[in-house]
Amino acid sequence: MTRKHQWDAQFSSSPRLKGPRRGLRAYFSENALPAFETSISSSDFIEFDIRLSSALVPVIIHDSTLNRTSNINSERYQSYLVADYSLTELRKLAWALG
Repeated sequence: MTRKHQWDAQFSSSPRLKGPRRGLRAYFSENALPAFETSISSSDFIEFDIRLSSALVPVIIHDSTLNRTSNINSERYQSYLVADYSLTELRKLAWALG
């Protein structure tokens, strides 16, 4: 027998919220404005992550590194960490579909 908690009934009867993770990333680069704009009309919220650039500027990106979602592997960079680059340098990278 499974033990029921008091809050189980409250949450099981509550309406579910719909929120895409990192936007509509199947069709657009994840965490990109087009991914958010496309998904917001049919969502209750959008989940995204924030990292800081080298100058402590907030940047919307899921990973702490750049190699999965950008072209940094094809370039000659010393580091793959978001925190090692300025906002200007991050904007120069090409971003892939997530």
